[in-house]
Amino acid sequence: MFNLSKRYKLFGLLLAALLFMACVPMFESSGPFSATPVSTSSQADQAYDRGDYRAAALAYKKLLDQEAAGPRRETLLGMYGLSSERAGQYLQAAQAYQNLIAQYPNSQYAATVKIRIPDLYLLANRPAEALSLAEALIQSESVAAAKAALRLSSGRAQYLQGKFRDALVNFILAIGGATTVVREAAQRGLEASLLHLNEAGLIEVQRQYGQNYPGPEASWYLARQAALAGNQSLFTERADYFRRYFGSHPWGAKLEALRLDPNSAEARAPGSDYDPKPVLASFGDGLRPAGSPSLGPLTGLKGQAVIVALLPLSDPSSGKFSQDILAGLKLALNHLSPKVTVETMDSGGDASLVVKLVS
Repeated sequence: MFNLSKRYKLFGLLLAALLFMACVPMFESSGPFSATPVSTSSQADQAYDRGDYRAAALAYKKLLDQEAAGPRRETLLGMYGLSSERAGQYLQAAQAYQNLIAQYPNSQYAATVKIRIPDLYLLANRPAEALSLAEALIQSESVAAAKAALRLSSGRAQYLQGKFRDALVNFILAIGGATTVVREAAQRGLEASLLHLNEAGLIEVQRQYGQNYPGPEASWYLARQAALAGNQSLFTERADYFRRYFGSHPWGAKLEALRLDPNSAEARAPGSDYDPKPVLASFGDGLRPAGSPSLGPLTGLKGQAVIVALLPLSDPSSGKFSQDILAGLKLALNHLSPKVTVETMDSGGDASLVVKLVS
């Protein structure tokens, strides 16, 4: 039991701690005994909110440099990567995401940012590295939707390298386990890949898939090639084949336009305007374009806060009681507001030190 004077001393210190917490409820901590004023974090957040992503990235990088191992580092890495991505600094964003995954493999953001990394290398005009990363991640990925997204990235990388047959295979694999967004993006990539195959390649696809996707599409492109070559009899043969076996296919409506003028707008081939990079880059506008997985939880990262609790932790007469208070505070906040982190500053039971620490 505490004597009366020690009780008053303890409660006085606790009151000072509560007043301190009430006056400065949001600090960006860089360690248990130091803190960065909220203005630095606010500058980063404000720059991000007004769309000045380059300035936001610089501010988040500064905070990362100050907080080498603090509780906010996971969050800051995510926001640094997201800001860099939206600023068009794709390699910088990829490195931030890679660091986040390496340092926090169990992070709630890891699964989301992981499938963005290969696409960021694509945007940086490094398709070979994008393909290597995507293929490596595919081998260790067990979630079907994530694996499909990585297959989509592989297909895009191969498409940009001119490996259209290999790209087609990855686009087909992406369609199998994909979400609607990824599936639609993979279908566009597949159609564009078919457009670039020669006659032998299209015949191979047609024979391999038959009436299953993309067999009918390969048959349509074969008819188109005959029309472009001016071989009217071969076009008629292939068009009749398409109508006989795939009469309900929506591309059948373009056959007459192909016969009249294969270069007309009406006969324009699906996939002729395909380019994966603008679709990827438009993610930086804050939208969610087709084929670009949403960063989901990252958009709420900057709402996290840190409460600094000033307690006499090392005071022999009251340290245990302070530890109990701190444990209860953390438990309550974890239940009520998981985005709030508790940091501590130790007064050591010295009332004069309280004034110095607060000031």
